[in-house]
Amino acid sequence: MTSAKLRLSVIGKADSDDRGVVGEWYGAGNWPIDSGDWTLNPGTTAFGAADLTGLAINTTVELPLSGPGNISLAGPTALRLGISGGEPTADNYLQLATLEHTTRTEPQLVVSYTTP
Repeated sequence: MTSAKLRLSVIGKADSDDRGVVGEWYGAGNWPIDSGDWTLNPGTTAFGAADLTGLAINTTVELPLSGPGNISLAGPTALRLGISGGEPTADNYLQLATLEHTTRTEPQLVVSYTTP
C-alpha cells in the first residue's frame, strides 16, 4: 500500500474547547467497540488532530492516514476515532453520516497501492 485516507461526511459538530478529531489503529479483534474500550485520551497512530473548526457541516472531508501497513489485506481493520484534549469543559463532538444515512456518503477507507 502506498497511501490511505478516511473519507467522512460531517453532519453535526460542537467545538467549544477548540478540539480536534483523532484516529488510532485499533486491534480488529476488539470489534465491536464497547464501553470498556472508551478512553479519555484516544491515540493518534492513524492521524493526528484534525481541527473541528475546519470541518464544515454537510461536507465530505478526507483525512490522510499514517501507517497504511496497519490495514489488513486478508481480514478486518479497525480504526477508532476520538476527540482530542482530555476532559472537556463544554460540548465537543463530531457527528458523521453512517451507512443508513439517506443523503450523505457513509464513511469510507480509501486505499491506494501499486501492483508489481
